[in-house]
Amino acid sequence: MDKGTTVVILSLGCLGILAIGSMAALFLGAGLLMGAQRREAASYVETDGTVVSSEVRSHQGGGQRGDVTMYEPDIFYHYEVNRQEYSGDRYTYGGAVSTGSRAWADNIVRKYPVGSKCKVYHDAKDPSKSLLVKDPGGVFSWFPTVFTGIGIALLIPVVAGLVLLVVLAGTLLARGRESTVRQASFEAPVRPADCTPAPSVEPPPPEDLEAEDEGNADEGNG
Repeated sequence: MDKGTTVVILSLGCLGILAIGSMAALFLGAGLLMGAQRREAASYVETDGTVVSSEVRSHQGGGQRGDVTMYEPDIFYHYEVNRQEYSGDRYTYGGAVSTGSRAWADNIVRKYPVGSKCKVYHDAKDPSKSLLVKDPGGVFSWFPTVFTGIGIALLIPVVAGLVLLVVLAGTLLARGRESTVRQASFEAPVRPADCTPAPSVEPPPPEDLEAEDEGNADEGNG
């Protein structure tokens, strides 16, 4: 695999990990938040309340293009805690509950007719936080677990992708260093040979030459 292909794979891998990681964070965050809200609702204390208004509200927002009509029970109630009046509109934990089934929303509203008495659950430390149902049961009760599970499942390919990217990046860096070393060895300057000229020998002065000739003549005569 050449350097260009490795860089392309690294770039695409980063984009894929970013996309899947974002989805994992959304699902995991939603699941953990709903789980925390369910645990908080389980600690709420009970009091009596009165239904002030009860109706089904609809809005567009379901489906891939947001063109599906969604329905949710819209119930407003009053209650009293320590002789102080409060009001609320939460049906259960997690805020408004919307569904594509009008029959489901109608069934909830019929349970809370206007003017009827109802059970209200509120936070003992903050009575302004309240709801009508601690745990609605059914599929809704599985939402925290399902969302958290999806988030964890999406983290698996994210972790595997990160490991693969680290390995590819390390391979690319190693090849880059190897290429640099080879290029440096090819371009290393050749040290020139030692071409220093030999020191010149000066001829002896004429006096020394005459003395040497006389010495040679005397040796000949002898």
